[in-house]
Amino acid sequence: MLSPAPISGKNGHSNHNGHHGKNDPVPQELIDNLEEFQRLHGVVVYNSASPARAIAEALASRAEEVLFFLFPAGKVKGHEFCVGSLAGEEGASLKVSLNGKGCVWSDFATGDTGGDLLDLWAAARCRGDLKAAMREASNWLGLKPTEHARAKKPSGSWTYHDENGAPWIIISRFDSKERKEVFPYDQKAKKRIASGGHQLPDPRPLYDLHTLPQANDAVLFCEGERCAEALKGLGFTATTTMGGALAAKKSDYSALAGKTVIVWPDNDGPGERYAKEVCEQCLAVGAFLHLVPIPPEKPEGWDAADAVGEGWTREGVLTLLKGATLYESHPKGAAPGLSGDTLPTPKAGADHFRCTDLGNGERLVFRYGSDLKYCNEWKRFLIWSGKRREADNSQKVRNWRG
Repeated sequence: MLSPAPISGKNGHSNHNGHHGKNDPVPQELIDNLEEFQRLHGVVVYNSASPARAIAEALASRAEEVLFFLFPAGKVKGHEFCVGSLAGEEGASLKVSLNGKGCVWSDFATGDTGGDLLDLWAAARCRGDLKAAMREASNWLGLKPTEHARAKKPSGSWTYHDENGAPWIIISRFDSKERKEVFPYDQKAKKRIASGGHQLPDPRPLYDLHTLPQANDAVLFCEGERCAEALKGLGFTATTTMGGALAAKKSDYSALAGKTVIVWPDNDGPGERYAKEVCEQCLAVGAFLHLVPIPPEKPEGWDAADAVGEGWTREGVLTLLKGATLYESHPKGAAPGLSGDTLPTPKAGADHFRCTDLGNGERLVFRYGSDLKYCNEWKRFLIWSGKRREADNSQKVRNWRG
């Protein structure tokens, strides 16, 4: 068993932007066949006894997506969406509240106001005709009437960013007893993702992509945004792929080049296959891979979010990670490592370092740096054995005399 590379503390606080929530892996078939799924099954439904309120609630649950559809030239500034006017030009006279307490809006130039996004839809697109706005907004949302159900807020909404931290793809999920529906939206293009229409980027960005290149600690890789958010809440750097277990190959892993990545699989067959594919993709870009062992008593499907839901603390997760094993494959061109108790062949040209503590440290790194890592959390070196990094329990490095 091998413990992972050090995970520096973040004091239990996540550092991210955009939407977040609880979610399960997004089914790839819903993304690739969204329009057909909507046609066959419907998407969300509303109570025909109170359709206006239900439609307004459905619009509010996807507020930013709705606003950018109505006003592509608008901008989000803090907790407000700003645009020039109901005509949609650039500017800031028309403001919509995004504080989560209702999407009230006001055009300070004309005095026009409204209490929700359905009112705004009617004013901007239907000349104030509420019934016309209800029909149009319902079609846009994919709503259909029923006497027994009503629209509801998404069970989760997550934002994928580009490398500069700009919001890119928003994933919203709606759950019901019968099914779960996923709605991807391209924030940059201001378009919904649909089969036969606008598509997800190729390759797709990793979750929290903008935080990965500068991450100084190990990156935890799990299946689904819900798990990534749970681990981030404990102060870890965490990521996942867009589209769930069937889409691991479709993401760009280059941000993980040279990183120590610890993969936490779901406790089931699909989870194991997903973890293996993620490991291979990470190795292809030069990452160092470890696999988290699943406690034997855990039920099928158990994952990182379940662990946090059970009350696991950061310390509890770290204890589990200390049992992580190095993934058996290794990137081509990896430096040869240890054989038995011998150190790897030192590089030539190390004689110019001074005979001081600093010079000895520089000489050690110069000669053996590709085969050594120091884990500050354990206060010991990890030595590459040719197959895995092993803790230097016998103090071979500390006793080395170059």
